[in-house]
Amino acid sequence: MKLKHVVARISQTLLVRKSYMKKFIIFSLEVFLAAAAGMTIIVLPVIINGNHAKNSAVFLPVVATAVENMSFSTFGYLFILGLLLGLLTRTPFLIIGPAVMLFFPIWSLIDMIAGSDSHNLWPIEWFSYAIESLSSLAGAAMGRIVKRLWIKRRDASKANM
Repeated sequence: MKLKHVVARISQTLLVRKSYMKKFIIFSLEVFLAAAAGMTIIVLPVIINGNHAKNSAVFLPVVATAVENMSFSTFGYLFILGLLLGLLTRTPFLIIGPAVMLFFPIWSLIDMIAGSDSHNLWPIEWFSYAIESLSSLAGAAMGRIVKRLWIKRRDASKANM
């Protein structure tokens, strides 16, 4: 092989790796932003209302108060967040939907390590976080369906012109 072909092959490989790296960075950023938005939706009402109950959480007790005082409307907010994420992101809805609740198991793990004794049934707690993420999963699936229908309609109208 000539040197020119070797250089061309190496540069092509680097470009492929660069595109995969770019996709991974976008994927990671979307998952992180979804998790941060989910944490914000659940914790923000507690911060605004100011009802910080005394609890046994060592790490971020305001999160424990928010988890314990979740209302039915929170599921609606999580659905709307999932819908927006399904419309605006490229990450698969099976990942972006549950990612909304990603910070809560991480928070409970840090709280357990920090010495809290309130997570003695942590498998059930994590299962409840998975159940709570179903509303955002449904919203993300609905958002992805709407996005695909909108793209099909847009492409069909462009083809007719």
